[in-house]
Amino acid sequence: MTTIPLETPSVSNPHTLEVRERMSAIRTELERIRGFAHPAKGARRRINFTASLPDTVLEAVAVAIEASEPLGAAAQVTPNDLRDAIAFERAYRSLADDLEVQANAVRFAIATRRSDAGRLALQTYAIAKGMNRSADHQVLVPHLAVIRKALTRKRKKGADVPPEAEATPDAATGGTR
Repeated sequence: MTTIPLETPSVSNPHTLEVRERMSAIRTELERIRGFAHPAKGARRRINFTASLPDTVLEAVAVAIEASEPLGAAAQVTPNDLRDAIAFERAYRSLADDLEVQANAVRFAIATRRSDAGRLALQTYAIAKGMNRSADHQVLVPHLAVIRKALTRKRKKGADVPPEAEATPDAATGGTR
């Protein structure tokens, strides 16, 4: 009888290296953005009010500073500082929006590739079931059983974790999940 491995053997994945190189290049470019950082816990909440002030408020304060030198000196801000923040937001908001669009396109490419593989796997399964009817293809019987069992399992959303990995104690939770 044929032994069927339950897990695919560890194989060097050429896609992983390609993705790491692309991610490194993207991160390098993003780090060139003035102020680029991943926010610490609670940082976004602390800045939300002032970050969401409308452009009209910043422009009105810039005009007031232009009208009163003592105000600008006391506040230690220039009209150009405020106007530059408006221009920065307008320019980089479009980059953030585009990056979200591009991320969705990458996710779609992943789903399409996975769908193509799934379609081919189901077609192959159907062919194998048809071939299994003749006596000289009985070697497919154990493979068909494994495939059938895999098709009836409920797939966890976003995780293709082998059962052995799910049972591994988690150090962060003291060995419980």
